[in-house]
Amino acid sequence: MDMMERAAWTLGYAGLISAMSWVMMVAMMLPGAAPMLLLFARVNRTQKVRDRPFVRTGFFAAGYLAAWAGFGAVVAGLEWGLERFDFLGPMTTATNYWLCGAILLAPPCGN
Repeated sequence: MDMMERAAWTLGYAGLISAMSWVMMVAMMLPGAAPMLLLFARVNRTQKVRDRPFVRTGFFAAGYLAAWAGFGAVVAGLEWGLERFDFLGPMTTATNYWLCGAILLAPPCGN
């Protein structure tokens, strides 16, 4: 059986992994953020009508997406580091017993 070879980590490959992480996060998180964005837009409309300072909803949404882009860059760096030290295999599967144990014992997120 042929073994897969690891990808060579170049700047372009890291950018691709970062972009992939960002697109996945946007697809998963933006629908959940839609009510917040709509509420923000509604509050801004009332602020604008009353001649008070306001922030455009597009800027607010761009900040949200930029935060997820930063997270995508962190994920790409983490994946590179884990592959470099042989904690991840070519298919991003954990190959180290300590990493597997840490993942198994980590508390669930959101609780």
